[in-house]
Amino acid sequence: MARSILQSKNLHNIYCVVAVRKIVYNLNWSLTSSLEGITPYEAWYDNKPNIKHFRVFGCIAYAHIHDENRRKLDPNSEGYIFLSYCKQTKA
Repeated sequence: MARSILQSKNLHNIYCVVAVRKIVYNLNWSLTSSLEGITPYEAWYDNKPNIKHFRVFGCIAYAHIHDENRRKLDPNSEGYIFLSYCKQTKA
């Protein structure tokens, strides 16, 4: 599954571990038949997961450039490729 995700987004194989982590993350927040209609997250934490932060692996993401790090006519953000979620922050 990780190989097909990497190939569909034209990403190098060095991101295989990141793709596997993203797949596992999504599976833990998805319904499973072994838990009779609840997610593993819901079984562990006893509340429904909030999936508003979900993003597509390999999509275009933009990061804001702070005012101190740019001049007047410089762009406000830089484009990146989304690979995974940060454990320390929501961004």
